[in-house]
Amino acid sequence: MRWLKYAWIPGAALVALGLTIGLYAQPVVQNVLSGNECWNAGAGPGGPSVGFICSFQTRASLGYLNAGTTTTGTVQLIAQQNAVMFTGQPSAGLTLNLPLVGGGITDGQFLFFCNITNAALVGQTITIAAVAPATITAGVTTTLTTLAARTCVKLFYVAATTSWGQIQ
Repeated sequence: MRWLKYAWIPGAALVALGLTIGLYAQPVVQNVLSGNECWNAGAGPGGPSVGFICSFQTRASLGYLNAGTTTTGTVQLIAQQNAVMFTGQPSAGLTLNLPLVGGGITDGQFLFFCNITNAALVGQTITIAAVAPATITAGVTTTLTTLAARTCVKLFYVAATTSWGQIQ
């Protein structure tokens, strides 16, 4: 009868082991998307990489660059940045190079240059430039010396001609 006194020990050990395994088996995953997560959109298992798809593209939002108020010099935009937001008066001499052809830019992609402040951006020269082999269609606004409050200059890319055009 003495063995009955300790018969519960193996059962308790199995329960404790099961709970421990259950705790370790719980995956830790991110359940909030920031919009900056990107995945390789390859051509199948073992196939070549054909570019990336980002979470902002699947949820009708934009990847953007916050140009802030102190940006100066030359900034190379990437295909995942569909907008440049000015949150204040930028420094003089800012050049924004459009995304590179072959760098993930897609046919018909839009690119916005927006003043999201309540005051016009004036007095500073902001230059929009294409990097060869891409070109900018004649008549497109390439120098922003003034940009009214809450307005945008909107460009789109045409892959057949590797050119950027303006829609607004």
